[in-house]
Amino acid sequence: MNARPVSVLHVVSGLASQGGVMAFARTAAGLAIEGVEQAVWKHRDFQGDGGVTWIREGVATATDLGMRHDLVAGWREGLVLKRWLKARMAAGERWILHAHSRVGALAAVVAGRGAGCPTLVHLHKLSGQPWIYRALVRWGRAGWVFNSQRTRRHHGIPEGEATVVYPPVRWPGSPAGAGEGRWFAAGAYVRVKQFDRLIRAVALLRREGLDWPLELYGRSQPAVDPVHDAELERLAAGTSGVHLRGYTGDWASAMRGEDVFVHPADLEAYGIVVLEAFARGCRVVVPPESILDEIVGDERQAGGWVSVVSTEPAGLAAGMRQAMAEGGNAEERWRRRQGVGGRVSIEQCVCQLSGLYRSLTATNRCFRNSSKP
Repeated sequence: MNARPVSVLHVVSGLASQGGVMAFARTAAGLAIEGVEQAVWKHRDFQGDGGVTWIREGVATATDLGMRHDLVAGWREGLVLKRWLKARMAAGERWILHAHSRVGALAAVVAGRGAGCPTLVHLHKLSGQPWIYRALVRWGRAGWVFNSQRTRRHHGIPEGEATVVYPPVRWPGSPAGAGEGRWFAAGAYVRVKQFDRLIRAVALLRREGLDWPLELYGRSQPAVDPVHDAELERLAAGTSGVHLRGYTGDWASAMRGEDVFVHPADLEAYGIVVLEAFARGCRVVVPPESILDEIVGDERQAGGWVSVVSTEPAGLAAGMRQAMAEGGNAEERWRRRQGVGGRVSIEQCVCQLSGLYRSLTATNRCFRNSSKP
């Protein structure tokens, strides 16, 4: 890279410390990339943990609350970020903005265009209005990054005009341990995860005499969506053996070899929790189209993978029933799945991000406000 150091600012914004977007930004900012220093932009009152450099200067308290809210919040955040950037670039610092979240994307584009530094818009989900992002990226002269090929296709971007960076998964050195089987799920308690459908599927299986417990990880305090959180609590209270567990980053370590992981979120283009369960050698139940279709390839022959026809409760119940009947050895599945690990490894992520940042600094693209070398 250029002899002068470059700093990458992962623009997330908000107060939340959980979720897939935050997990990726935290992981990316902690990677050791030669010639690059990294930090994460969050709200001024954000309480972050160690291991990552946090820039707490933002004013947006939340992200992804709806298009109208996020456009207003992102514009305001962008003006704050632009002032912050200009002050540092006037001192000769060189920055790349790597945006995550809807508020973060708008803020980074506004600030990057105004301050004159390169900007990347990284989309982690299937947005309802892709044209807005296309217009935003075009206006801001930004670059595209996606978490999967499915997300790229959904937003109508040709393959040669974007970079796909899979969120990395630390492949475990051993399979899940022994123990009686349970159903497992993990993720933030928000509607797009469709955990309400999963609990209803469990209720259907209870009528057939299947009494496996459901371990549902990801509940946060305060609740991300209080109304939906209360709905899940009500459904769990009316269905025996449903356990609502709090958020923890190492939830997958609690899985046993006989467990079946169920992912009902059919609008999620990546779903890192699916791969974390897959990596343990456990059986998994996924929507009709999932990240496994994209990256697993020949390892599908190892079995232990059911794609449901529908994510409605009856469809999920059928997939769960099929996965239970398959049985098999978790250690053998874990061994056969080792080849997938390299495709979503930390090393692969470092290689991709390093090349991406290098391509921006090699052309000195948009560093017009920095001092001369």
